[in-house]
Amino acid sequence: MFMSHRIKSHVVRSLVAMAALLIVITGSQALAQSKPARVSISAANPGAPWGIIGASFSQIMNQQGVKSNVELGGALSNVVTVSDGRTQLGFTAAAVIPLARQGQKPFPRKIDNVRSIAAVMTNATHILVTNESGVNSIKDLKGRRFVSQPVGNVSQYAFQLILESQGLKESDLQLMRGGQRFGADTVKNRKATGFTATAVFPAGNFANAFRSVPSSFLDIDEETFKYVNGKNPGLFRLSIPANTYEGQTKPIRTVATRALLIVRDDMPEEHAYWLTKTLVENLPTLRKSHKAVRRLDLNIMANPPALALHAGAKRYYTEAGALK
Repeated sequence: MFMSHRIKSHVVRSLVAMAALLIVITGSQALAQSKPARVSISAANPGAPWGIIGASFSQIMNQQGVKSNVELGGALSNVVTVSDGRTQLGFTAAAVIPLARQGQKPFPRKIDNVRSIAAVMTNATHILVTNESGVNSIKDLKGRRFVSQPVGNVSQYAFQLILESQGLKESDLQLMRGGQRFGADTVKNRKATGFTATAVFPAGNFANAFRSVPSSFLDIDEETFKYVNGKNPGLFRLSIPANTYEGQTKPIRTVATRALLIVRDDMPEEHAYWLTKTLVENLPTLRKSHKAVRRLDLNIMANPPALALHAGAKRYYTEAGALK
């Protein structure tokens, strides 16, 4: 049997309509799959730079239909929570990555299933001591009351390596542990010789202590740097410029590490692409959230040290012209 011209036309129109509908449905499904449904961010304390920047990015994602929240964490613990899939995005430091890969303490095992989507900021090791203490070198800290960060924090790890370079252990000091505010308050109350943290600069708590009690920062000499860098190439040479802190008239030679945003290596490529794209497209908002990322740009983000980019992030940066 042969169909009439009118029936043929009707059938053709119906098929075209069905095809168009199928394209719309398929396109909608692809769009829905191109971004994650939920992103939990392992950051730090709410008042710390990572916590503030993480909260800003979380708000941006919520506004774009991706449910997001920020959780407490630290540079080392965040690697574990992202690796285990308990959070989808986390802040860490480049200096932590070699430890994770080797399974060194405090990591319970070797971790090599995380990748970066961006480098975000530089954190420099500060070692503040009061002038009245008479401490002029790392060796002079032996037997002194001093505030370091909690175990498992990159600040604690960097300081431990610096002590080791001088033949000292943490147990050779009368150590107290706590965050930067605790360190600053303890120094201001004359209950400690000084305190340390690997932090963005200028760091508010160091500025506060520096203004309140006549103080100075210990210099990391070349021999100490070579020891630290040899143990962990994620810790690189940096000088904090003169006048970063009120009354600090000379540059401070120290070590530093770059903060990274990490995801699991098996995150769908489209999800990592979306996270990276969203991060970059909202840089003006993120820069306003904290001074630590005020100068963050595409070239910095696209070149994280010590850790490879996720395939989705690499594709975005390549399309954006930051990578070849």
